Amino acid sequence: MNDDIDVLVAGAGPVGLMAAGELLRHGARVRLIDALPGPTETSRALATHGRTLEIYDQIGVLDQILDRGQPCTAFVRHTEGAEPVRYDFGYSDDPIRYEYNLMIDQRLTEQVLRDHLYELGGRIEWNTRLAAIEPGPDHVTCRTIGPDGAESTFGTPWLVACDGAHSVVRKSLGIPLRGASTKTWLVADAEVHADLDRNAGHLLFGDGGASLMFAYPSRGRWRIVDMTDARHGEDTATVIPRLQRRLSAATGQRITIGEPSWMSTFTIQQRAVPTMRSGRCFLAGDAAHVHSPAGGQGMNTGMQDAFNLAWKLAMVIHGTCAEHLLDSYTPERSAVGDEVLKNAGRLTTIGTLKNPVGQVVRNLVGHVMLGLRPVQHAMAD
Repeated sequence: MNDDIDVLVAGAGPVGLMAAGELLRHGARVRLIDALPGPTETSRALATHGRTLEIYDQIGVLDQILDRGQPCTAFVRHTEGAEPVRYDFGYSDDPIRYEYNLMIDQRLTEQVLRDHLYELGGRIEWNTRLAAIEPGPDHVTCRTIGPDGAESTFGTPWLVACDGAHSVVRKSLGIPLRGASTKTWLVADAEVHADLDRNAGHLLFGDGGASLMFAYPSRGRWRIVDMTDARHGEDTATVIPRLQRRLSAATGQRITIGEPSWMSTFTIQQRAVPTMRSGRCFLAGDAAHVHSPAGGQGMNTGMQDAFNLAWKLAMVIHGTCAEHLLDSYTPERSAVGDEVLKNAGRLTTIGTLKNPVGQVVRNLVGHVMLGLRPVQHAMAD
């Protein structure tokens, strides 16, 4: 048993950083490990929603986040042969302080959260992989492999798994990740020459395809998502001309795209666990639920998982509350995760219709659908 820590957090992405930082802020002793050699250099999640901004305000990092982001206050729908239609995010009926989304590179989000962690006295053990666990009644036995290949076995009273969709903890506990693979999408970050509103996200239907675009803070740089006909193994010589045709057809203007600084093709997973707790082990973020990036909910949902769990776990550690407080974690967060899965799945289906008749119907009624509050919530909350 390791008497120096109260909680082992596995995974130092945004979810693990939130969990470790909040546990430290509430006075728990934390060890944070990650199998990677250091911070990731590739861009992934981009959208930060209003409720997550409220969390950043509570933990004291909001100003650092806002300084690095690009506000997004609306969606603009572009359909080939039609005038663009703008839908401002309507939060008037929501109890929320920040009535916009913020586009910020996940690398920068993690940088802010790492700095916050260090200020709280925490540190990250890179190149340290959680290889196996053995749950017990009063602690969890963990085996890690360090940078030099040396193995270490120790016990921790509590374990929080933020180790992603291929979670070692989840697999060791035998908790299934139920669901299915769906569509294949392509994501690229590139310089784009286009006359488009940078304070809005853009949903584009043109040349038989559907795409999304979001502006980065640096002028001219955009995140592009190809929701139709993306295939693994494509190179930029194939992808860029296709995207230029689609975006140009949708907007009615000549759009050119530079060489991407990053490009990735991935198959969307729509999966979730039946429980986010097993004894002294907890799952958060992608370890518990993975879904379509439509609506940009993944990172936000995961960090909100961690924020929900950390204060409860800290109170139990300090003896302020009985352990049954932790029983609220799964029902509270699973309800959110299930709703995100449902909404993201609907948006994915709408955006990736291949049937020509279905595309025509979607294009004709799309302005009505995007004006509905449930759809706006799915894309912006």
